[in-house]
Amino acid sequence: MILSDVSIKRPVFATMLNLVLVVFGLFAFPELAVDQYPNVDFPIITATVTYPGADPETIEQKVLEPLEEAVNGIAGLDKVSSNAYPNIAQLVLQFKLEKNGDQASQEVRDKIFAKLSDLPDEAETPVIQKFDVGGAPVLTIAVSNPASEYGALSNLTDDVIKPAIERITGVASVTLSGARLREIHVLVNRKELSGYGLTPGDVVQSVQTQNVDIPSGKLQNDKNYWNLRVKGRSDNSSQIANLPILGSSGLRVGNVARVADTIADRDSGGYIGKNETILLSIQRQSGSNTPQVSADVKKGIEKIRALVPPGTKIDVVSDNSTFIKGSIESVELDLVVGALLATFIVMLFLRDPWITLISAIALPISVIATFAFMKSMNFSLNMMSTLGLSLAIGILIDDAIIVIENIHRHLAMGKSGAEAAKDATSEIGLAVFATTLTLMAVFVPVAFMEGIVGRFFYQFGLTVAIAVGISLFVAFTIAPMLSARLLKPGEYEPNNKILKKWSHAIDHQLTRLDNFYKSVLDWSL
Repeated sequence: MILSDVSIKRPVFATMLNLVLVVFGLFAFPELAVDQYPNVDFPIITATVTYPGADPETIEQKVLEPLEEAVNGIAGLDKVSSNAYPNIAQLVLQFKLEKNGDQASQEVRDKIFAKLSDLPDEAETPVIQKFDVGGAPVLTIAVSNPASEYGALSNLTDDVIKPAIERITGVASVTLSGARLREIHVLVNRKELSGYGLTPGDVVQSVQTQNVDIPSGKLQNDKNYWNLRVKGRSDNSSQIANLPILGSSGLRVGNVARVADTIADRDSGGYIGKNETILLSIQRQSGSNTPQVSADVKKGIEKIRALVPPGTKIDVVSDNSTFIKGSIESVELDLVVGALLATFIVMLFLRDPWITLISAIALPISVIATFAFMKSMNFSLNMMSTLGLSLAIGILIDDAIIVIENIHRHLAMGKSGAEAAKDATSEIGLAVFATTLTLMAVFVPVAFMEGIVGRFFYQFGLTVAIAVGISLFVAFTIAPMLSARLLKPGEYEPNNKILKKWSHAIDHQLTRLDNFYKSVLDWSL
């Protein structure tokens, strides 16, 4: 084999080739995102529209039907389902798996926003979201203060705590639950209105028209430039009550309505036990490291505590990264234990510490170098990719063991280290190469299975296939190079009497097993 011959003659070159793989892998490993599942792109888009005060039938007729008409012509659309709830319309669009999720989301957004003029004026702006496997909140935080009014606490959470968390690196969005923000309610007296020949619409129009800040031009001289604005937006209930009603003879809003400075009605609630609280659900940015985002948010909370009034509690009530770290650490432990057991088996059967050392060196090189490939492919450390590595541990050491064992056999014939390494790898090189290609041929198709299952197994299949391919390279470079320099001609004999006795006992049992196999083979033939 050309590769092994060059490695035996040029040990520095072979060492540097493997060190390059290790260095790339070590630099790539900290950069790998950590998540529970692979980042799978499912082209499923949801469009949600809030229409306050509408019943499901009205939602279907005035919101869902125009939206369905708008999106039906999008290319690659496989299935459309709609749900009408009180106050809420939801449209779920499922595209064919070949469709890019980001492209599908943009096309849905364009079609729906082009149809906004057909929706009721009272309907809120549609919210378009793409389904994300890792879209579950990373952290859920509770904010409470028994000594504070609930409206003040809600405003503090919305104005101070939420923006501070959103500025933390890796945070995509923060969703409030249970917050009841400050509102000014205008409670119209219909009897008074009808007495003046007015309608509630007249009051609404008067408030909307006059409760605004109006740009009023500019002033400038040689040195300065000022933008002018007429402040018309009301800050409190008294100013709202004092607004004149358009089209009336001197009537004010307060003459026909009661204006209350209060908080929003309860439409969602957050509780810890029986205590009402405000919950913040934090979602990470796509591709970010979940445990790292969790740790950064917790550090940020410590700084935020200094910005809020005394008595305000900010507590983490759920941390999804804990489960992710536990799952990944469990698989990593399996990987380490598997590597140690594989090395132990080599020592048990070949009973040569130098052979065991060479095998033990070949294994981590293959694993570490695989991290560089994972980074280049934008893979993450998740249940599927780490499972692939742990399952491949025994396979990764196979090529090196076969090569080293054959070198060991040639050394027993009395050949020198370099001669034994060259003859042994040339003798079985083609067989080892074919075996490795066969293994890769098994796992590569797994990565390209069709359907949703294939998306999840993509990282698994390619990770195993590349790791096995790297192990072949290591078996043909570092293994024969080290064998040529560390292994001595003849059989290895331990100096310690106990170890020598133990080695002879194992050798005796293996010889008996070999003879039994020969007898079975003779009988079969």
